[in-house]
Amino acid sequence: MWVDPVLGIGVSVTIIYVAVSIGLSSIHYLLGRAPEEKMVERIKRMAFSFPGVAGVHGIDIHSYGEHKAVALHIEVARDTDLEKAHQIASSVESMIVKNFNASCVVHVDLKKEKKRTCL
Repeated sequence: MWVDPVLGIGVSVTIIYVAVSIGLSSIHYLLGRAPEEKMVERIKRMAFSFPGVAGVHGIDIHSYGEHKAVALHIEVARDTDLEKAHQIASSVESMIVKNFNASCVVHVDLKKEKKRTCL
């Protein structure tokens, strides 16, 4: 009489254990996770390798299964013309797509002027 309830509890515990372990192993695909610092640094180095890039910030990397999507901001000098800034951004995008097999969007910002202080 006691065997049936004990085996039922054992099967229930096994099902719950397997469900929790599967859920925990794949939850980062649903919620996302922070990118590896090495990858962020590599993207920064790639962006800085192009003449005209004065700063890199706002790097976001999203993984969707095996696909990655990268978005970042580059800073260019305030006197850079629009065509040149677009060319730089396109070059950075192409390099990231080629090296990481990921889609990429590069937003161009003008480099902020240093604030002057009065003495």
